Amino acid sequence: MKNIAHITGSSSGIGKAIAEILLERGWRVFGYSRRQTIHHSRYSHRSVDLSIPEAAGDIDFSKELKDAQKVVLINNAGQTDPVKRLGALPEPELIKGIHLNLTAPIILMNSFLKIPTRPEMERIIINVSTGAAKIR
Repeated sequence: MKNIAHITGSSSGIGKAIAEILLERGWRVFGYSRRQTIHHSRYSHRSVDLSIPEAAGDIDFSKELKDAQKVVLINNAGQTDPVKRLGALPEPELIKGIHLNLTAPIILMNSFLKIPTRPEMERIIINVSTGAAKIR
């Protein structure tokens, strides 16, 4: 049996750290970000810009499920810059942030919950938030 993780924002920060820890523990990891920074035999990367809603819809979570015991989706990709009050953001930046921080995780969770499962296979979703929500 094996464990599989799908991690968005895997090129840096928390996403990269989670991916590296899971790889150390023997997991199979699929990373999704604009650039690849991890090179490992059990790591597969897909270059994707999740601020484009169609890009999230193209991700396939059904890879290598045959012997999977756990399959995890970690929605980590997010945009914290620029942090501005409503009324101070240009509309293109506002729309890009909404797609990356809200639309993409919803699309990904919807797709993830459609993957076929077996009784012995556990499916887990983890949504990572940022401190930007606390900035006044």
